[in-house]
Amino acid sequence: MALTVDQLVVEFPAGQAGKRRVLDIPAATFEDGSRLCLVGGSGSGKTTFLHVLAGIIRPTSGQVRHGDVDLFALSESARDRFRARHIGYVFQTFNLLQSLTALENIRIVQTLAQVRGKEAAEAAGRMLARLGLSERARALPRSLSVGEQQRVALARALINRPKVVLADEPTANLDSRLRDEALELLMAVTREVGSTLLLVTHDREVMQRFEVQKDLAELGR
Repeated sequence: MALTVDQLVVEFPAGQAGKRRVLDIPAATFEDGSRLCLVGGSGSGKTTFLHVLAGIIRPTSGQVRHGDVDLFALSESARDRFRARHIGYVFQTFNLLQSLTALENIRIVQTLAQVRGKEAAEAAGRMLARLGLSERARALPRSLSVGEQQRVALARALINRPKVVLADEPTANLDSRLRDEALELLMAVTREVGSTLLLVTHDREVMQRFEVQKDLAELGR
């Protein structure tokens, strides 16, 4: 499903009742299965943009559509369900639930998407294995290394084989070997599913994997 943005504006409070415009994108379309590396300076709004595309932050004005679905016309609960089923998000800060094991952090996304049963459990196990985390399945996030937490976050984003994958610095905390392995998994799963992939990175090695690189300031212009 194509991902489209129309007249998107995001403003944040900026003291003395003022506002700071973080995003202003007249229009942008990401076709089904497209792959884009999104670049831009620090503070340019890249993470905010991904949050809006995922329905985590509501824009000040404008529209985000995933196929025929107007994301912000949905109720908050419906938007959460839609995100769990159709959007995979790799957070820069991981956002793992600290009271849940690595495996449970993955399974909760399946539950939110109403993906249950033996096949779902087996799929979660296979995903952990693909990332070399089988022996850490029952570990809590606080006992995982930073790299292991990053891989759990990646597994969680991909487990439901979403049609849109948003990745915010997904390899920032990995050494070169694990970075290459994690990026290859990200590329492989999105290819298998035909997912649209938007990835934010400052890593030139990662940028080179993408034929299309776009500065956020140039979107829709």
